[in-house]
Amino acid sequence: MLDAARDAGWTSPRWLATGVAPDGRQFLIEELIDDARRARPDQDDLALVLGANRLQAGRGTSVTRDWSRWNWRVLWEDEGGYGATLRRRPDSAGLLERILAANDRELVPPNDDLVHGDCVLDNILIQRGRPVFVDAEHAGRGTRAYDLATLIYEANVGGEHGTPPDEITTRYVDEGMRLVGKEGFVHCVTSSMIEFIGFGFEHWADDVAGHVAKCEAFLDRLGVPRQIS
Repeated sequence: MLDAARDAGWTSPRWLATGVAPDGRQFLIEELIDDARRARPDQDDLALVLGANRLQAGRGTSVTRDWSRWNWRVLWEDEGGYGATLRRRPDSAGLLERILAANDRELVPPNDDLVHGDCVLDNILIQRGRPVFVDAEHAGRGTRAYDLATLIYEANVGGEHGTPPDEITTRYVDEGMRLVGKEGFVHCVTSSMIEFIGFGFEHWADDVAGHVAKCEAFLDRLGVPRQIS
């Protein structure tokens, strides 16, 4: 799947070796991408990524890993245990209830596109005016709107590299909603959001409250109703 996408112009390092280390952890060695820099949350870089995302359309039919089904299970079956993690504290539990109220259990987005699966700024390099997507070992099928949703909301709520201009955020949201509708895009954003906040409990626990507030604000932007307490 990735080789076919590369042949079509979607850029990702080729895999040199995969295996299992003596301690049981899997590893992947990718080819070196030199003369490149980390992607920035600015108009130019994010426009390049948006263009590359369009090359993912219809390129996920050859694999079984299904991100659309995974995201549905994160929402409704607590796949990964992230929902249980969010219920540990009132603010993240409130965010989770808002997310669940905003979603339709019957909705499952399309699954024929290539999906990177961890499409965040830290996994994108810019090399000679084109984006290079690293760490694509989680790639599978789904809707490319999921990668758009993950990138633009994390860029807005993460804040580590700055905040994207409002115009490019609007372009991402509009494109995602054009692909899967408002409900589908909210599904993509919120399933990824649950994992993002759940991840934070172990990796940046001191910042969970701030990130929850930013997630709430991003849902406001999408027109997701707040829960009445």
